[in-house]
This record gives sequence, C-alpha cells and structure tokens, in this order.
Amino acid sequence: MKYQELGNSGIMVSKLALGAWGLGGGGVWSDHDSTVDETKDLLAACKEFGINYIDTAPVYGTGMSEELLSRVQSPFATTRTTRKVGLGIPMMAENCRLAGGDLSIESTLGKGTKLTATLDTKS
Repeated sequence: MKYQELGNSGIMVSKLALGAWGLGGGGVWSDHDSTVDETKDLLAACKEFGINYIDTAPVYGTGMSEELLSRVQSPFATTRTTRKVGLGIPMMAENCRLAGGDLSIESTLGKGTKLTATLDTKS
C-alpha cells in the first residue's frame, strides 16, 4: 500500500480509501444493508491490505437528533422501521477498537453527521 501525509498533520494515510457511507445501512444510496459479518470482513480486508483511510462522507445524511446521538452506539438504537436492531455503528466501533483505533461521531440535526473511523495498521 502507498501512503501520503494528510495535509501537514504528520499522519500517513493510505492512498486507497474505503467509502464507508453504506456500512450502517439505511437505503439512501443502496437497497442493501450490510450484515455484521460483511462489515467485519470488509474492515479485516482493509486492515490486511493496509487501508487506514476511511471516508465517512458527512454529506450523506441530514444529521441525528441529540437524543439519537446519545444512544447511537447501543446495538438496540435504530431509526429503522423494518427491524429494531442497529448494529452498524456499534460493530464498526468495536472493529476500530480491535484494530487499535477509535470511532467518533459528530452530528447536527438538519445538517449532517460526521463519523470518523481510525485503524492502526501497525497493531
């Protein structure tokens, strides 16, 4: 994998990124909801191939309320109507931690949500 510095931050990121907007499902851009196993496999493959740049594109949604944001990392929090379990964000957070990284979420209702996933490619 080839890497480049992210701006002047000193952080080296892979030149190949994972576009992760669809991992949590939702049907805005696709009618396919990723399963937990598919998400795990995808993140494992990214780690294996040295991809540490995850594009979470905060422009893909209209933001979460403060109430939903406060409970979004619970596997039982969801806005879905088809099933009452929302494993996308909790599974992604756990996979980030297992890969020596972290997951952070910032959201403003009516504006959008920024989900930032980091993976330590050396762990």
